[in-house]
Amino acid sequence: MKRTDEQRKRDREKAREWQRRSAKKAEENRRRKARERADNGDPGPSRSAPLRRTPMKRSAPMKRSAIRPTSGPPGEKAYARKRKPLNRGAKINAVNQKRRRQEFARAFGSAARVAWMKRRDCDACGRPSREDDMGRGLHHTAHVGSHVDAGMGRRGDADTTCTLCPPCHGDQEGRTDAFERERGLPPGHLLDAAARADREWRALSTD
Repeated sequence: MKRTDEQRKRDREKAREWQRRSAKKAEENRRRKARERADNGDPGPSRSAPLRRTPMKRSAPMKRSAIRPTSGPPGEKAYARKRKPLNRGAKINAVNQKRRRQEFARAFGSAARVAWMKRRDCDACGRPSREDDMGRGLHHTAHVGSHVDAGMGRRGDADTTCTLCPPCHGDQEGRTDAFERERGLPPGHLLDAAARADREWRALSTD
């Protein structure tokens, strides 16, 4: 049965009347208790002075317990699991140095080869290399081989590296074929330059 607007209005008035009566009764009880305390000479609770809290001081830092309670499946009692302490006897190496040296030798050949490559002219635009205050070349050793031979996300071998100036290397990174088309270079120009540089270095190394 649906309620009419008049019924809803009467229900709201009844609710307001009940709230007024409850508030009035609570105020009367408060005043009655205040009179009783005054007759008995009890001043009652004072709210002027705030409660003081004693700060918690620890003589030693808290220790982490080896037993930590963990919650089990719903409806089952929680159980405790003992933590096994970590063995910190040996220092953890962030990088495998042996593998790092092997990867550098595969991708770049040697430090001497990299220094020689940086002093060559750019194989894309022909810009001559410059040197810094310490006599090091400022050109880059760029990998121009396909990732299919080495693997996705892995550098190619040292024989697929050529010399590029910083602007050309920034445009060529990861897009050798598109870079050659944009610069008007014949297809495979950078790979041929890498092979030529590798033959020159081998000739210098054997002398």
